[in-house]
Amino acid sequence: MKHKVRFHLVILMLAVVANSCQKIERDNPWDEKAKNDPDAWAPSNLLLTINDTTSISLKWEQTKTVEGFKIERKKEDGAWELVTSSIDGSQRQYVDAAVTLPAIYAYRVFAFAGKNTSSYADAELDLPTVFSTEITNISGSTATSGGYITGDGGFAVTARGVVWSSSQNPSVTDNQGITSDGTGISSFISELTSLTPSTIYYLRAYATNIAGTHYGNELSFSTKGGLPVLTTAKLTAITATSATSGGNITSDGGFAVTARGVVWSSSQNPTITNNQGLSSDGSGVGSFSSNITNLQAGTVYFVRAYAINSKGTHYGDQLSFTTTGTA
Repeated sequence: MKHKVRFHLVILMLAVVANSCQKIERDNPWDEKAKNDPDAWAPSNLLLTINDTTSISLKWEQTKTVEGFKIERKKEDGAWELVTSSIDGSQRQYVDAAVTLPAIYAYRVFAFAGKNTSSYADAELDLPTVFSTEITNISGSTATSGGYITGDGGFAVTARGVVWSSSQNPSVTDNQGITSDGTGISSFISELTSLTPSTIYYLRAYATNIAGTHYGNELSFSTKGGLPVLTTAKLTAITATSATSGGNITSDGGFAVTARGVVWSSSQNPTITNNQGLSSDGSGVGSFSSNITNLQAGTVYFVRAYAINSKGTHYGDQLSFTTTGTA
C-alpha cells in the first residue's frame, strides 16, 4: 500500500515539474513553444511623442529578454510598412525621423528572438475632438456659431474656428469662409460674415493640432432673403383729409434699414416711385407711426408700409380706407 502511495506521489510531482517546464519554455522567447503564445513576451505600453514636423519618438516596455525589435508604420489610410528590423533587444526607444506632419501616423512594435516573433504593441497619433454648436442670429449676410473642444488628442490645439460653404463638407482648404478663434481646449464663438442672402450654407467647427485637423458635426442653415420683412399698421383717425397708419419691421433681412414709412394712392399697390403721397418715418427695425395727409374727401385710398435697405425696397400688406365727407 505504501509503495502505491509513493508511486502516485512521484507521478504527481513529475506532472507538476513537466507543466512548470512547459510554462518556462513558452515564456522563453527563443523556445519553439514561444511562438504558440506570442502575447507572453510582447512589448507593451507604446508611447508616441512628436519632436517636430519630421520626427516622432517611440518608447515601449519589454519584460522579457529578447534578441531585438522591429517597427512598422502606417500613414493615414495607407498600408503598413517596415521602418526598421534591427533594433537591439536592450533598447526601449526609437526615433522615426522620416515623417511629414501634420498627418496621422500609427506604429506597431514587435519583439523577435531567433525565428520567433511576438505580438505587437501599437499606438497612433490622435486628432482633437471637436463639436459644432447651434447656428443663431441668422440674417441675410451674417450668422453666429462656434464649437467646443473636449480633447486635444495629446497635442496642443494650435488653431480652431468654423468653416462654411454652399457645398457640403467644407474644410480649412476648401471653403467659402473660415474663422480663426483662438487656441486650446474650450468652447468658442465664431461670427460668420459676407454671406449671400437666400442661400443654404453648410458649416463645421474645426480644431488643429500638430497631427492634423479634425472637424465637428456638419450643420446647415439658410440666410434670410436680404429684403426687410414688415407689415402695414391698421388705419386710424380717418378724416376727410388725413389718416394715421404706419408699420412694423420684424427683420432687416441682414442689412440695415435706412428708410421707412408708408405710401398711398387712389390706385392699388402704390410704391415709393408711383404714389400720391409718401411719409418718411426714420430708420431701423421695429414699429413706427405715419401721418397720411392732403387727402380728398370721400375717396378710397390704398396704403402700404415700406422699408429700404441696401438690397432694395420691400412693402407690407396693402390696406384700403375711405376718407369722410363728400368727394
